Amino acid sequence: MFFIFSCKSENKIDFLYLENKFSKNAADSIRLQSLLFIKDNFDDLTSEKIIFFKDHDFDSIPYFLDTITSESSLRSIISKNKLSYHSLFVRDSKILTTEFLEQNINSAVSQWNTFPWSKQIPKDIFLNYLLPYKVLLEYPSGWRTYFQKQYQDSINKFVRNGEEDTDKVNASIIAKLYQSINYSENAFKLTKNPSLNEILAIGKGECYTLSHLFVYANRSVGIPSTIDIVPLWGSRNGSHATEVFYRKIETNPNEYTYSFKPSKGSFLNRPAKVFRFSFKKVNVWDDSIKALIEPQKSYIPEFLKSNHLLDVTDQYADVSNLKYTFLNRQSDKLAYICVFNYGQWMPLFYGRIINSRFAIFNKMSKNMLYQVGVPEGSSYKFVDRAFILDSSGKMIYSEPNTNVRIKIKIQKINEGENSWVKANSKYALSILNKKNYWEVVSVKYCETDSVLNFDKIPSNSFYRLKEIGTNHNLERIFLCKNDKIIWY
Repeated sequence: MFFIFSCKSENKIDFLYLENKFSKNAADSIRLQSLLFIKDNFDDLTSEKIIFFKDHDFDSIPYFLDTITSESSLRSIISKNKLSYHSLFVRDSKILTTEFLEQNINSAVSQWNTFPWSKQIPKDIFLNYLLPYKVLLEYPSGWRTYFQKQYQDSINKFVRNGEEDTDKVNASIIAKLYQSINYSENAFKLTKNPSLNEILAIGKGECYTLSHLFVYANRSVGIPSTIDIVPLWGSRNGSHATEVFYRKIETNPNEYTYSFKPSKGSFLNRPAKVFRFSFKKVNVWDDSIKALIEPQKSYIPEFLKSNHLLDVTDQYADVSNLKYTFLNRQSDKLAYICVFNYGQWMPLFYGRIINSRFAIFNKMSKNMLYQVGVPEGSSYKFVDRAFILDSSGKMIYSEPNTNVRIKIKIQKINEGENSWVKANSKYALSILNKKNYWEVVSVKYCETDSVLNFDKIPSNSFYRLKEIGTNHNLERIFLCKNDKIIWY
């Protein structure tokens, strides 16, 4: 386990020593390739490091997180010892040691060559999703050794039985993990990207945290694994992350293929965009986005500032390369495509503006609500109306018709959290007018739980139902067609 202190320069990796060592024996060819793969792809990676210090004293205090047994004990220690903490990002080249990297390579290669379920893994999959010493931004730790000890008996049993199905191996280890770890949306976190030490110390976490844990467990038993993220759903409020692993996918009873998919039953429905963490550089940030902006003056979502993100939206949804034509010429080189999230429009992805007239947004999910913006200082502004990209790839706008009015029977403000309308609460129904502003058309008290009726409402509009007197902004936009509510 890593202990928290400032890293010294002598901890740098001696690549020349390892290259010479792995070059002496032809049998070490894959180890040499592994070393060079990491060397070529880790130089821009950083790790989030937690620093503890006494209040009003900024000298860091060494502290072993692996001595902590629960969230409550961690909170107690912080309070009792009057500790403060903050995190910072340190280059991996200043953290990793020659010994650590050699051990990681030897262990990963051994898994690839030993386990029966690992033998179908191609070399490029091994290098990118089984070999790496971490997922992306968390502080490196000894998770391979930790989980290999935890699952040694199970591994031996699967090996003796000649098991080749990674689904069965994965299901076994995840079931055991859930005996000691709990899901909690409100779990305490020291860092945004928790290491194994932090996760085990707290004993619970939300989807992003637990996904890291499941990737560690998968890789430690020879299953290539990584994380797919939904930065913003687009179809609901919030975001999501799930571990994916290399598994057999049946296309019909007689055919199958291998690909990365979440565990069976994992929740990943109607995402606007999905990105996969790749250890191998993809370079979208350096080669595409940075060339279009002034980094210090333009707003870019933090998650996009990475060279290690693969756009895999088309593996989860029906997508379209959206060509968006502006009403007026634009002087910027980059445009944002935004989704509705907790009451506001938030940038999700970027598009290159061509000839000042249109922008191309690649792999955008269909049947999704979007709005396009352009940079404005360190923020952004919208250039036209919100629209739905329908299943045919056509853009549908809100066109309220006051000549044809409808009744709206509605039970919820969204399809997710705290959604049902409540008796004795007051609600405002709004339409999105042709100027792209929300216009309140009716206000009503709810008399009965889950029942709210509105009469003489303009048809053919985008609608939003908001509870008055709250600031939760949980409402979602919807359409009403043939008395049916369609959520976006």
